[in-house]
Amino acid sequence: MRRYAFVLSMVSCSGVASAQSAALSLSHDDPDGMVSPGEVVAVTMRISWSEQPPTLVLGLLQGDITASPGVGVASSPAFAHANPWANQLTVLNPGTAVGGGVQGVDIQSGLYDPFGTGFGPPPWGVHTGFDVVRFDWEAPSTLGPVEFSWTSTNTIGTGPGPVFFLNGSTIITLPTAYTSATLTVVPAPGVGVVLAMGVGTVSRRRRIG
Repeated sequence: MRRYAFVLSMVSCSGVASAQSAALSLSHDDPDGMVSPGEVVAVTMRISWSEQPPTLVLGLLQGDITASPGVGVASSPAFAHANPWANQLTVLNPGTAVGGGVQGVDIQSGLYDPFGTGFGPPPWGVHTGFDVVRFDWEAPSTLGPVEFSWTSTNTIGTGPGPVFFLNGSTIITLPTAYTSATLTVVPAPGVGVVLAMGVGTVSRRRRIG
């Protein structure tokens, strides 16, 4: 956040992009959302925004990805887009795995442009969406649903959502729709059958006795 501290002196603008909106979604790669204890699933966060005049580029995205309840083990957070354009101001910090989530995500495109060219090389100007952060999550022994969600921590702009640059130098925050992802931890295959067989055996023994 220090790298963009100087832009606070610029005029923030929300009305210019009032018709635009953004979406920040979390997803996973498990086919049915049902996982067994010890199973590892990839969780991905993606951002997109509407494309209509004026054209915007992503400036800054800071926050945490939390697991609720805080179970499981997150690992290997990484910036998810291959070969992003970068300069000396670009920050690609995918955060630190803490418990079942990732804290301290800090993504900054470095595209602040006081000359107002609105330069938006990939992925920063790809409004149709791109993956931002991906991490692995290992399911716990605790059974039940686990929800992954995003909490914004940035303090730049007119709201808590992602920060965009209009014409390179004006700070814009858009109405943002947040979509969480849910995984449900279930008993490992065969565990229920074994337990049922054990109960049946005890019951039969009791009747015989």
